[in-house]
Amino acid sequence: MKTFRFIAMLFASCFILSCNTDTTTKTDGDNTPARKDKKSEAAVSEGSPSGYQQASHELTVYLQPFDNFTEKEAAKVTKELGPAMSKVFPQMTWHFEVLPNKPLPEDAYYKPRNRYLANVLLKHLGTTKGKFIFGLTHKDISFKIHGYDNYGIRGLTPMGGNNSIVSNYRAKGNEFIMVMVHEFLHGYSKAPHCKNPECLMCDHQFRKGKPMKIKLCEEHNYIYPH
Repeated sequence: MKTFRFIAMLFASCFILSCNTDTTTKTDGDNTPARKDKKSEAAVSEGSPSGYQQASHELTVYLQPFDNFTEKEAAKVTKELGPAMSKVFPQMTWHFEVLPNKPLPEDAYYKPRNRYLANVLLKHLGTTKGKFIFGLTHKDISFKIHGYDNYGIRGLTPMGGNNSIVSNYRAKGNEFIMVMVHEFLHGYSKAPHCKNPECLMCDHQFRKGKPMKIKLCEEHNYIYPH
């Protein structure tokens, strides 16, 4: 009789346990329900073209003025750059900080053309994780591209990088601001060039003299927040 009661109680407890177990909930191996990581959901994969552009809603952008590009001029740039950036990233909160002016590095100077090597200037800018830095100069800058060893350019940014060197030697006023947004998208959004002269990311070779503006082609629509 005692044996029968013991078996009956054991069966009942097993039945109750199985009824209270949520068989539809996955576990992480520690008996806690598996949860979706909100951060990883919001962040775009580093392997995708858009890099980490949706990973944060707040970003600090540093401006490093070189040589005769004054800190006052750099501060003025931030007032125009902020609204331009917000047209592409309305969800972002921008913080701008102007760094103390410093001389252009001698090892970046290319005497034959009286220019500064953009790739060398980038090395002097350094990088800061989670932040973006622009180097600003009035001087002409160049890079080995388009079949030339020393080709005059307006800006240079490593694809997916967080530093950029830009010059207003060839781009003035609003065009210079557009160049900065263009370069920022190379780094922050890993955006490649295209051949659409109406798009902000068009290669200068194919722009055909058209002024740059905040407009993205279908190829670059992924940059906009969705």
